[in-house]
Amino acid sequence: MDEAKEEPQDRVRLTVLVIEDDADVAAVTAAQLEEFGHVVRVTRSATEALQLLRSRAAFDAVFSDIVLPGEMGGFQPARAIRAEFPDIPVLLMTGYSATYEVAQIRQFETIAKPFDAATVAARLAQLIGAWPAGRN
Repeated sequence: MDEAKEEPQDRVRLTVLVIEDDADVAAVTAAQLEEFGHVVRVTRSATEALQLLRSRAAFDAVFSDIVLPGEMGGFQPARAIRAEFPDIPVLLMTGYSATYEVAQIRQFETIAKPFDAATVAARLAQLIGAWPAGRN
């Protein structure tokens, strides 16, 4: 008797805004998310990302580096997104262990660099599923 082939799980297709100033990291991150069927838009700064969000572009989640150039750095972009767009969850990424620990203390969802596509996709899906609308 032939064993039935296991069907791949239905994946959640998300529209994700990635905020990353390093072009190589942004390209790899976008490609990884696209492999999982997500639609990705990349911005290089928090200011650019906020302008895009304010233009009423629809995103399911924001995946942002913590260390960004410009007038908004650190946790400021994540706080601003939480305040203005409470229905959009934010997942932060960092390559610095001290920053990762501070993010956890400040109750931001965080993933450490380097990461793999499956981990990011799972964390985003988990975050979307658990995100209470209107959380600040």
